[in-house]
Amino acid sequence: MEMDATAVAEIIQLIVAPVVMVIATAHILNAMLGRYRTLTNLLRMMAQERIQLRADRERTRVSFPELADSEQYKRIDEIDEHVPQVLNHHRQMHNAITFAYLSIALFIADMFMIALGAITMANWIFTIVLVLFLMGTTALFAGVVMAMLEVRSAHVLVREEVFHMSMIFMENDAMM
Repeated sequence: MEMDATAVAEIIQLIVAPVVMVIATAHILNAMLGRYRTLTNLLRMMAQERIQLRADRERTRVSFPELADSEQYKRIDEIDEHVPQVLNHHRQMHNAITFAYLSIALFIADMFMIALGAITMANWIFTIVLVLFLMGTTALFAGVVMAMLEVRSAHVLVREEVFHMSMIFMENDAMM
C-alpha cells in the first residue's frame, strides 16, 4: 500500500488527536497530585505530632504524674479520630489519580491503534479506536467525579469541625 505525503499527514493528524486529551488529563492530574501531596503531608505531620505528644506525655508522667492526663493531651485523641478520616480522603484521591492515569494509558493505546488501522486499513480496528477513546474519556470522567466527591466530603468535614469548635467556644464563653 503506497501513501503520498497528504495521506501520511492525515494519519499523523489522526494519531495526534488523542494527544489533546492526554494533555488535558495531565493538567487535571497535576491538580489531583497536588491535593494528594497535601493529604500525604498532613498525614505525616499528624503522625509526627502524635509521636511527639506521646513522648512528651511519657516524660510528664514520670516527672509530674498529676499532669499526665491534662487537657493538652486530648490532642492525641483528636489525632486518632482525624487520621482515619484523612486516610479515607487520601484513598479517594489515590483512586481518582489511578483513573486519570488509566485514561492516559487508554489514549496512548488509542494512538497506536489509529496508526495500526492506517497501516492495515482493517475496519474492525477503527471500532477499537472509538472504543478505546470512549474508555479513556470514561476513565477520566470517573477520576474527576471521584476527586470532586473527595473535595465535597472534605468540605463537609471541615464545616462540621468548625461548627463543633464554635460550640466549644460558646460553651466556654457561657462558663465565664
